[in-house]
Amino acid sequence: MRKDFLYELVLEGKEYKDKDDNGIPFKERNFYDRVQDAVEAVIIKDIGKFDKAYDKFEPGRYYDSARVSTNYDSKMVFEVFRIPFVSWQQGLTPAPGMYLHFGNKTVRDFEKLTGYNFKDQRDYNPGSSYLEVARYFNRPKSGYELVYEFGMLNWKEKLQQFEGNKQVRQDAWKYEVQFVKSPIAEFSVGDYREVTNFHFSDLPESFEFLISNTEFDRMDREIEQQKNAENWISSASLRNRLHGIVAEFVTAKKWGENGITSAPGIHLKSFIPIKQLEQDSGIDFSGLSYYGAQDNCVLVAEYFRNSIVINPAERDFSRLIPHPAFISLLSRINTIDRPVSREQTAGQTQSEHRKQPRFLLPGPATGRKL
Repeated sequence: MRKDFLYELVLEGKEYKDKDDNGIPFKERNFYDRVQDAVEAVIIKDIGKFDKAYDKFEPGRYYDSARVSTNYDSKMVFEVFRIPFVSWQQGLTPAPGMYLHFGNKTVRDFEKLTGYNFKDQRDYNPGSSYLEVARYFNRPKSGYELVYEFGMLNWKEKLQQFEGNKQVRQDAWKYEVQFVKSPIAEFSVGDYREVTNFHFSDLPESFEFLISNTEFDRMDREIEQQKNAENWISSASLRNRLHGIVAEFVTAKKWGENGITSAPGIHLKSFIPIKQLEQDSGIDFSGLSYYGAQDNCVLVAEYFRNSIVINPAERDFSRLIPHPAFISLLSRINTIDRPVSREQTAGQTQSEHRKQPRFLLPGPATGRKL
């Protein structure tokens, strides 16, 4: 099962354990059907994390770039753009700070596309290709610091409040499928961890996507290392936006590894009762091995057995063999013909593309003032 998403948000940067380490590079790709979801994924982040030099350091991620593009023709919608003091001259505009930059488009174009309204923002200019998020100020005691534009700060705080209160707008994404590719060896120059997230409105479609797009044969690091691969699939999971992880695929070679107590192999591990997952997703797992076991997992691929003796020590861990029932399940899923809405079609007209969704969240997405 494949799905065409309309928008892609790409975040790149490094993850730091302390201020003096070199950081682990990462690249995160996020796919959405709604441009508003992509925009809000940027706004909800701490803008200080886009400038490690001036931020009061905390362990975690710092971003070098963030860019939203149309997935069907790779045209930029906006990017986070930093104007530092070192390259700024007095009297020039925009002032030093963090901005959303629209390339050859304008703030007015962005408002029409998204339904947001920024008229009350400081220094609002609908014809500009820059929209202020935060501005640098030189404090006598603390030096340079980033200060949010008031409307942007209010918007960010509303998004955080709704996320913290486990509330989701009616048309916003509710499920996320995540795949993580990690380097085989220790991180060196040029290595990076790649995270790819796909966002859905319902469980059946997101769960089908997880099952049909997980590269199970690449989920064993040692096997991939023997193939001289540069990376391996270290994680494949589905989570509910409000309630956390729903299911994931895990690798186990010995009893108890990753919570698996049945057999070595690749397992689908459910974090809700397996029968509830079947009911919610419409997928029957009863034909898979260890269905109904206490660890709430089913076997989807097992390591090749080079002996008739049923003993984990007799397994050949150099190959993974898909379970026959799982192959059959994949075949059924990949023939499902889900209707595609007009909103999910790249050839839609601009008027259709700009239709206003219904929002429960107050703020610019409603077309009201910030």
